[in-house]
Amino acid sequence: MRWSVRRRTPQFASRPTMAYTGGKQDGGSVGGVVGKEVFAAMMAGLPGCLDAILRCRQPSPGTLSSPSCERAYQVCLISELLPEMHCGRNVYDVRQACHKRNVVDCFDFSAVQAFLNDAKVQKALGVPVGLSWRPCNMQVDSEFVRSGDYMSSTDGLVAELLERGIPVLAYSGDTDLMVDWLGTRAWMEKLAWRGQPAWKAAPLRAFHVRGKAAGRHKSHGGFTFLQIYNSGHLVPKDQPEAALKMLQRFVSMDSDWAAPPAVLQSTHTQATWPPAPGTSPGVWDHSVLGAAAWLLVAACVVGVTGLGWAFRHWWPRRAEPGDGPYLLMT
Repeated sequence: MRWSVRRRTPQFASRPTMAYTGGKQDGGSVGGVVGKEVFAAMMAGLPGCLDAILRCRQPSPGTLSSPSCERAYQVCLISELLPEMHCGRNVYDVRQACHKRNVVDCFDFSAVQAFLNDAKVQKALGVPVGLSWRPCNMQVDSEFVRSGDYMSSTDGLVAELLERGIPVLAYSGDTDLMVDWLGTRAWMEKLAWRGQPAWKAAPLRAFHVRGKAAGRHKSHGGFTFLQIYNSGHLVPKDQPEAALKMLQRFVSMDSDWAAPPAVLQSTHTQATWPPAPGTSPGVWDHSVLGAAAWLLVAACVVGVTGLGWAFRHWWPRRAEPGDGPYLLMT
């Protein structure tokens, strides 16, 4: 396999190793879910998968070739995804057995569904009357596949945000196969930006919640990787305390995950925020500010969903008349 191909598609390139080892020897919470034969088959099919992904990304920036991207999805589905899906485990959380045709059916989303379909919640969020939330819409999923979104790369946008001094956090539950933590760390290590050498040299440190290690993090220049122990794809559901701590730390103004207050641009102009009264944002162009706003909105949506689940399932309920001296977990 050409190293250049693996280097440019690190998230997918890690799939066989994650399926076979779970990243256990590298500090993961669980072991692998496939045997040597399946691992060998996945490795044999990986070059074709990665080449197909690169062909999908060949058109000029901002455009995707739907036929080539659909083919990339099909090639990678056969060689890399199906072996994971047929291992008898939930590919979004390998701690759970799953033998359903649709993996979504292996989750209980009843609490989240009730929360997001509550009239008061929908009114607070501005949801139009008559709409209902459901866990997965395969028609929408199919459109993402056809558009090429599944195989596209946004690492250039991440690098631009970092160069502008906007903090970026990428986190992964380490029992998730679909967006595995080995691949997340790999693409972050290979991301081309000014702080790459220092970021690669930064140590992995324990991420503590209530005095106990709940994961590991690595951060430099506002770029942070976080591995959450014993969590699948849905971190706010699996580890609500860790998810809340993560969100609080990320948005805190004095967080060690924050970017430096001033960033030198390629023109050697120092960027400061907010701009002086009567001046334009300068190097803080509106597209970047818009991206930052959308990141904040996304974080809020994830936070509302996760915290809603946490309050219903993890937070002690208020004592009612006739209750004993204990608060029950509902």
